[in-house]
Amino acid sequence: MNTDGIKVFRSSNYGLWPVYLAINELPFRMRTRRENMVFAGLWFGEYKPKMRIFLPPLAKSIKALADGFQVRPPDTTPFECKAFLLACSCDLQAKALVMDMVAHNGYYGCPKCLQKGTHNDRRHQYPCGAEGAQDPLRTHEETLAHAREAHIQQTTVYGIKGPSWLNLAPRFNLISGMTIDYMHGSLLGITKALMSLWFKSAKTQRYYCGHHLQEIDEMMLAMRPPLDIHRTPRAIQDHMQHWKASEYRAWLLFYSLPIMQHFLPPDYYENYTLLVTGLHILLKDTITEAELQSADDHLKQFVNGFEKLYGTSRVSLNVHSLLHYADTVRELGPLWAHSCFFFEDVNGQVLRLIHGTQAVEEQVLRAVAILQRFAEMGDQCFEPGTPAKKLWDKLNSVVQSPEERSNFEQIARGYYMVGSLKEELRRANGTYGSLKKCHVDVVLANVEFVPERFMVYQRLMKEGEMIHSRLYTRAVRHNSYTIAFVSNGITCFGEVLYFLQASVRTCSCSATANCQCDLVESRHYAIVQCFQPVGPAQGDLENSHPLYSVPHIFKCRKTEACAAVKLSNISGKVVSMYIKGNSYVATFPNRVEKD
Repeated sequence: MNTDGIKVFRSSNYGLWPVYLAINELPFRMRTRRENMVFAGLWFGEYKPKMRIFLPPLAKSIKALADGFQVRPPDTTPFECKAFLLACSCDLQAKALVMDMVAHNGYYGCPKCLQKGTHNDRRHQYPCGAEGAQDPLRTHEETLAHAREAHIQQTTVYGIKGPSWLNLAPRFNLISGMTIDYMHGSLLGITKALMSLWFKSAKTQRYYCGHHLQEIDEMMLAMRPPLDIHRTPRAIQDHMQHWKASEYRAWLLFYSLPIMQHFLPPDYYENYTLLVTGLHILLKDTITEAELQSADDHLKQFVNGFEKLYGTSRVSLNVHSLLHYADTVRELGPLWAHSCFFFEDVNGQVLRLIHGTQAVEEQVLRAVAILQRFAEMGDQCFEPGTPAKKLWDKLNSVVQSPEERSNFEQIARGYYMVGSLKEELRRANGTYGSLKKCHVDVVLANVEFVPERFMVYQRLMKEGEMIHSRLYTRAVRHNSYTIAFVSNGITCFGEVLYFLQASVRTCSCSATANCQCDLVESRHYAIVQCFQPVGPAQGDLENSHPLYSVPHIFKCRKTEACAAVKLSNISGKVVSMYIKGNSYVATFPNRVEKD
């Protein structure tokens, strides 16, 4: 579940508060599509919603779903179904309203523990206290007791103002079920605050790097991220106040460490690596218990070091919440699985449905009802494959499957050659057209036959991920040809020069030119120019640079060596960066979350 405020007009305070429900059983990419979300409620007004009015109908509906209902599919037997609320994802302001507790700047404002915090200089902070000491965690049962006491005494008890209407939802745990949203907390909160300190604070501070901002911007603007990162980097000096959360994510996970190693003092830089490493682990699609404990240790060390380096007054609730990230992941899964990213995307789509200043709530409800019925009406009214159905799908922004695209050719399940093909036939002297001998040699070392021809192509789609080669020159601002691949059980990196299909006939026909047989054996490879990792100097491991301790960023140098990589051994694209004469690659934490 998610709810948040959307400002509708620039000239007034009127805003929308929609409520969405996402279906956990759907695959992530289907779950986050707007037509698969449940539009469960709407508040429109000049002020924030009164939750004692707004939430009761929703809570009663959730309770009715938990009691069970009958589903009658058109082509199968009816069955009984039950639905339960598992998690609620909101920013801090909305979370305080939903839980009926004090805001993030009040005493006992943490929704996960009972640390009171201190108030000083118009700031509420959460000092770490004695080494190893931790305040007790909130529990669902204790929170219910605090809510009853607050309701009876008409006061606030440990930050709780009264009962939350979500307590009516069966089996919902008000503490473990309330997620910590890393989009608002870590990206728009901590990362943005750190960048403001580094680039916009007082020049007398040791961590101030604003006088290097022009050089940093030049490094940023030279970046060519893969297409997975839709937004190309924008200058910090001119555009940081307009950065989106996805831009802060790319800066935090990929760009910042290779750049800031040249400017931040060593103790500040080493502290920052703890934050990046911990969050990268918690964003993985598969996390072991050992990795979870490692991430927890990294984030706790970061919070302790942050207080010492930047001062207690900077330890906001967002910084303090890092202490609870590992528990949230243990209870609800990786951070991307319950973040507000896809809910915010739907909010943007809702705003585009408003075309006037009158009856705004009716405009939204009418447009949502039409959109939800749009795809279903198309299936009922048009025959599949007809021009009318294709036009309908285009209007409905339905993405064509690879099989329906004319320039996609399937080579295996989930693998497609994309674009035009160039044929290179075997000559009498053993060469193949314009292909380099060294490239042919690495392929011949991997195949058990002598190919009669090679087919060269520029792009590959592997299990929904598009990978380019250096031959493909249309993507000017993006580098989608630097990849990670597995060789002899070791992860390696390199640039895809082109993709190659090696083929030989397996029939017994004597006339090659007139052969009409389909008996052809083929192998597919990516011809990759390899990178060589650059590690710390020998004998200098104890005093090596902190960047070498970050497990997802590697310093490399390009070599002349080439490899023929089986398509199944390609792990995926990486972020390639060239900074001050050095090459770096950074791996994505997961292949699920997209901009």
